[in-house]
Amino acid sequence: MNIYTEHPPPDVVRIYATVEYMELQSGLRRRVSIVPPAEADAASGRISLLSPVGRALLGRSVNQISEALLPDGRSLALKIESVRQH
Repeated sequence: MNIYTEHPPPDVVRIYATVEYMELQSGLRRRVSIVPPAEADAASGRISLLSPVGRALLGRSVNQISEALLPDGRSLALKIESVRQH
């Protein structure tokens, strides 16, 4: 992960960003917004920055592949396809 002294590039996932990613194992595409835990509502597409997927996406940029470690011990490879800042 890069450290930025001013503003990170617009394609870097940060809090309140909307992210489109693909689950590499299944090819399934998802769109989520990264939010603080108190604002999370998975049914509405708002996931906590502390969730496994939130942690895997946060700080990454478009075209990067990251791995989410799920509570059941499985890992989920994610490719970031787009990032939109709010």
